[in-house]
Amino acid sequence: MMLSKPRTLRDYVQRKRELHGIRRALFSASHPILEAAVKLSRKEHNDALSESESRYSSIFQNNHTVMLLVDLEKWSIVDANPAACAFYGYEKGDLVGKSISDINLLDKKELSERLAEAMQKPRTKFYFSHRIADGRMRDVEVHTGPITLDGKQLLYSIIHDVTEQKRIERMIKRHGEFSALRAEIWSTVWSDRNISEEDLIKKVMDRLGQFTNSDPIIFFRVDRRNGNAVAELEWGKSGIVEPSAGKMIPKFILAEHHGEKVIDISSQTVFCDKKADDQGNQSASSFLLVPYGDENNPEGYFAFGEKMGKRIWERREKGLLNEMSRILFTRIEQMDLESRLRQHEKLEALGRLAGGIAHDFNNMLTGILGYAELLKGNESLDPQTLQHAEMISTSAKRMASLTQKLLAFARKGKYSVQTLAVHDIIDEAVSVLERGIEDKNINLIRKFNADNCCIEGDEGLVYNALLNLGLNARDAMPNGGGITFETRNVNVTNSHNHLGLAVGNHLVITVRDSGIGMSEETRRKAFEPFFTTKGVGKGIGLGLASVYGTVKSHHGQVEIRSKVGKGTVVEIYLPVSDKIREKIEEAPKEPVQGHGTVLVVDDESIVRGVVANLLDISGYDVRQCSNGAEAIEFYAKNWQGIDLVMIDMKMPGLDGKACFRELRKINPSIKAMLMTGYSLDEDAKASMDEGMVDYIPKPFEIETLVRTIQKHIKEKK
Repeated sequence: MMLSKPRTLRDYVQRKRELHGIRRALFSASHPILEAAVKLSRKEHNDALSESESRYSSIFQNNHTVMLLVDLEKWSIVDANPAACAFYGYEKGDLVGKSISDINLLDKKELSERLAEAMQKPRTKFYFSHRIADGRMRDVEVHTGPITLDGKQLLYSIIHDVTEQKRIERMIKRHGEFSALRAEIWSTVWSDRNISEEDLIKKVMDRLGQFTNSDPIIFFRVDRRNGNAVAELEWGKSGIVEPSAGKMIPKFILAEHHGEKVIDISSQTVFCDKKADDQGNQSASSFLLVPYGDENNPEGYFAFGEKMGKRIWERREKGLLNEMSRILFTRIEQMDLESRLRQHEKLEALGRLAGGIAHDFNNMLTGILGYAELLKGNESLDPQTLQHAEMISTSAKRMASLTQKLLAFARKGKYSVQTLAVHDIIDEAVSVLERGIEDKNINLIRKFNADNCCIEGDEGLVYNALLNLGLNARDAMPNGGGITFETRNVNVTNSHNHLGLAVGNHLVITVRDSGIGMSEETRRKAFEPFFTTKGVGKGIGLGLASVYGTVKSHHGQVEIRSKVGKGTVVEIYLPVSDKIREKIEEAPKEPVQGHGTVLVVDDESIVRGVVANLLDISGYDVRQCSNGAEAIEFYAKNWQGIDLVMIDMKMPGLDGKACFRELRKINPSIKAMLMTGYSLDEDAKASMDEGMVDYIPKPFEIETLVRTIQKHIKEKK
């Protein structure tokens, strides 16, 4: 139907009405068709949804990838595919309904945060550790996101096992960490040339503690004499702490459970112990023992602790710890050798200086003491003058004792070799100490464990050394305590030891006190002459210096161990003798008078003069020469009238030995005696070996001088 164009307003209104009627007629005619279309659309939608659910179910159930559906309201698993059941090791009925926190190791707060994060995004990736049915842990990669099923919002999770991948990644990372740690410790150990042994061990312990996450780490040494093990350092999360004095190793580290002995501890052994906390809960503690030093006979151990049970240590991890311990031990051993070498060179230089001073001093003392003896023997002098002479003589003897300490340090003191029973000497020293500590609360203990206590040496020097050690120990205990003198035998089978001891059986003399101890700086200087920590007027610093010299002159070694507040231990190592100590009865003294002609050869006029005067009043005829050349010339002309020649060891030009050789060419039967301000050292012994009949150390008293000369001139007559 064609509609004409409206010409007036009335035509326009009429036209609108006609169009509206047409629309109503068309809608009524098409309504059944629209209803049919809607019904068809709904059916197609339901069929498509059913087909989608069928496809989802097929994909979920038949997929080899682990899949889970999780109800966030209940935190429970609502569905799991067969791959998930196989992976986790549960039947489906056991896995469905299980809380997600049963398999995920995160704490509930952190796990809740992760799940909430997953619901905010269509897809999120996480890395977790999941616990499977047999208790093992697996590293997993989880792809998760929200999904709506049957009108309920759930969380789907697609899970991939990445345990092996993570293991390889950790191995690569750990390898890098191992290399970095090795390089760092190498640098720490070898770069700092001035670090102390203790500080170096602390640095290494701190780094190893951070690396292994161990808590605590205990460093302890094993005393092979008695098996005791005492902690020296302890590292924890708060850093290094120094254990209290005498703190024993926890008994759960030890093979025996009395906490005192370390018996049959082998490398890499882990000891465990169950300990209850205040609430009665049991927590396991374990320690990995890494040897410090020779694995077959270690000096000590690093004990790496684990508070959360027995730790499974990787082989490479244990190997690295052993390597780091060996590096540390090697460096500290080298530091010790370097320190000993420096100390040895320093003490040798001081010894030469002290010996030269003491030698010259003894020459002067010979004159002072000799002339004092002459004054004392002059009966025409008034009593006051004689008293003054006695005081001069007494003072000179005291000064001579001081020079003997210097010479002992320089290893040039009086040295009369005989077989000594050290236990008897210790008894004598202890008896003297007992009289000196009557007003102090000090206990003196003797432990004689040595089967062979005999050595070859000078009784006076050894006695003075032990007495000095005892006096030092006494002075280190103002509030009382204990001093222990202990002996034992040790057989050295390897010359490459840290003390440089010769191979063979040795006597070890230990003097131990419970006093105030000393710092590392003080310990290093302890053997230096004139070094003392005592107040003014309480010591001159020659006690330990003379001990050092005495031990060295007896072919031994001495070692000091001490820490502030922990007392001091001095150990002396001396070669033992197979000879038996024989008691020598003193021969009855004869009047100090003699006869004969003596030639005195000395470059010091005061020595020549006093010897001449002393011998003159004792009945001898004396001739004097000021040097070797003069003596040779005089002796060549007068040797038949000379009964004995006294020759100084140290003279300018020809020394004593060279002079003696020339005199012996003149008279092969010559009787010559050596005078020296030193001991019977190597040069003096060489002269004696060439035929000198005796030697006399300066300074000497008239009785000693005359009796020595008298013995040899008597033999000639």
